[in-house]
Amino acid sequence: MKKISLSLILTVLMLLLAVNMALAADHNLGLGVYGGIANYGSLSVNYRASNTLSVQGLINTYYLGAKAMFDLKNDPNYNFYGFGKAGFNFNKGLDLGGGAGIEYFLFKALNISDIKELHRIGFMLDLGISFRAYETDESISATKIGLGSGIHYYF
Repeated sequence: MKKISLSLILTVLMLLLAVNMALAADHNLGLGVYGGIANYGSLSVNYRASNTLSVQGLINTYYLGAKAMFDLKNDPNYNFYGFGKAGFNFNKGLDLGGGAGIEYFLFKALNISDIKELHRIGFMLDLGISFRAYETDESISATKIGLGSGIHYYF
């Protein structure tokens, strides 16, 4: 019960922080969802800190983590990036990793909508490797390859 309460409190704090950053930024803050094969879905906040660096925060009921994404190729319609990540699974332990991915602004690239707000939607897809250091007797530490995807709306 304590873990669920802590997760809910952290989620509310993360949303309040995201709203404050959105008021101060111009299309630099994305709110959405991110998930992968081993991660069923997390609330995601993606903040572009500079022209080449973005930071993504992830939280759900059992996971709290962050990714630092460094642009390898930056275009108005897509971004290729390399990333490093660190997180904590409340049930198991530490998760560290890295990889590469792409964020693609489909509606903006194809110009298929007159609704300009659709141009702010970014679709993410990344592939990485992670090391999970579990702390329970039933689980063992493992190195795994992961595929992640997400969608964000940028304010």
